[in-house]
Amino acid sequence: MKKELDFLWSGEEFKTRRHYNPWDSHLIRMTYGEAKLLNKYCKKAKQGILEIGRFFGGSTYLLVASSPENIPVLSVDLKNYIQIYKKPSDVPHRIDALKGAYSSDNYVKVVNYIDKAQQDKKLTLLDIDSKKLKLKEDYDVIFIDGDHSYTGVKNDVEKVLRPSTKYIILHDYFEKSGRPAEASSNDWSKWVKAYDGVKNCVDELISQNICKILGKADTMIALEYIKK
Repeated sequence: MKKELDFLWSGEEFKTRRHYNPWDSHLIRMTYGEAKLLNKYCKKAKQGILEIGRFFGGSTYLLVASSPENIPVLSVDLKNYIQIYKKPSDVPHRIDALKGAYSSDNYVKVVNYIDKAQQDKKLTLLDIDSKKLKLKEDYDVIFIDGDHSYTGVKNDVEKVLRPSTKYIILHDYFEKSGRPAEASSNDWSKWVKAYDGVKNCVDELISQNICKILGKADTMIALEYIKK
């Protein structure tokens, strides 16, 4: 993965950690290993990349930077939070560490990059509830990290089970047996329960032979859509 993406993480051990805490001040809300898996499939895109769930845009930056130059990216979320914040108190987030991160010079870099990608027609930001999403263009790589409830994930997956879709990557696929050393057993149990909608939906896709697993990294899982 490109070294110039390293600024999206904080600390010195981010490349080896298999878990991040909600209060860690990373601009991108995934581990480095998860990002490497997502990066791998972004590079394979031949038609377009669709992102459902962007929040402050760390993952959006990764998708744009990792994909071939001629591949368009559509990012969908309820609201766009990507903007320059002059001070921590301006940031609409409850965690102080992230208020600091999203008002930093590094986040200005994220905002400016995303703005330019939009100007270059490489990236489109669409602010809409994904339940109302009607896709007009073809996308072969899908990244889902939006509504984590079972009905929310199922809606997003059903939206993208189209002839053009090849790869579906989902974040927050928590498994009881997958707890890394950095996470306490109590915290891990809470997250397994909180994000069971993702796991239940993915497990159904696999058991029904709709998708097959291509790879996992921490709580990121990559699937291939099996077309009938």
